[in-house]
Amino acid sequence: MKIVLTGGTGFIGKPALEQLLREGHEVLSLSRQTSFPEAYVGNSRLIWHPCDLAQPETWIQAVRNFAPEGCLHLAWEGIPDYGLDQSLRNLTLGSKLVEGLIQSGCRHFVISGSCWEYGKVSGAIREDMDSVEQGVFAASKNALHGIAEALCRSAGVSLAWGRVFYPYGPAQKSVSLLPTVCRAIAEGQPPTLRTPSAANDFLYVDDTAEALVLLLEKKARGIYNIGSGKPEAVGNMADMLLRFAGKAPVFNLTEASAENGFWADISKLNALGWHPRTSLDEGLQRTLDFFLPGNAD
Repeated sequence: MKIVLTGGTGFIGKPALEQLLREGHEVLSLSRQTSFPEAYVGNSRLIWHPCDLAQPETWIQAVRNFAPEGCLHLAWEGIPDYGLDQSLRNLTLGSKLVEGLIQSGCRHFVISGSCWEYGKVSGAIREDMDSVEQGVFAASKNALHGIAEALCRSAGVSLAWGRVFYPYGPAQKSVSLLPTVCRAIAEGQPPTLRTPSAANDFLYVDDTAEALVLLLEKKARGIYNIGSGKPEAVGNMADMLLRFAGKAPVFNLTEASAENGFWADISKLNALGWHPRTSLDEGLQRTLDFFLPGNAD
């Protein structure tokens, strides 16, 4: 399949690009990064097109020339800026992207949403559950879903919306939870957590990317939760990382608090044949190894 990819240099985008190429797809990567990734020099199935998604004139002709069959839209600029201005910018560029690709003949879309779209909820979350008290970022994601759905429905095009829970792994943004814990361990400091018993749904980033690519390959429609389907207390994860580093655990929790977190019901995704492949132990070990001195950027 000929796939347009956005966000190909991002945390999820990098393994998604690798997965697409492994599966034999041809990829047109729309990116703010001007230089061709060194790892893919000589790969004839990858076209790297530097552009600004907010300015369609910088990418629309390249898309038309490519004649895409599908699109995996992962870009969301400015994270961790979740404010109104940045959210509205991303809403606009995402909407224009979908419109432009439909006009260029694209027939299948997968767009990454966020578990934050569910708002202030707890326990196991299904795709058909109503949201509660969304913030600006979540409302903007939800608005993009609504606009993209309307555009795709009008054109007879498929859209799968992947609500991503908590991806983790090497190269995650330094301000994220696990990189912060890993840095503390590497510096010989005990990690500090405000709510160690909070239960979240953590999924290794490669598994997250594979789920999104699968939705595209299956030409799926509708909303899909993308997570592990299991809650894990953040304090337990910090203790696992400490043990991997040969240090004593700090939090020693017996279980996660269902009232203080939420996680994905992944029944719909399982029905497509997808299951997480990376165990929590394996994923956390890889993450810690990356953030040890001499490994992290």
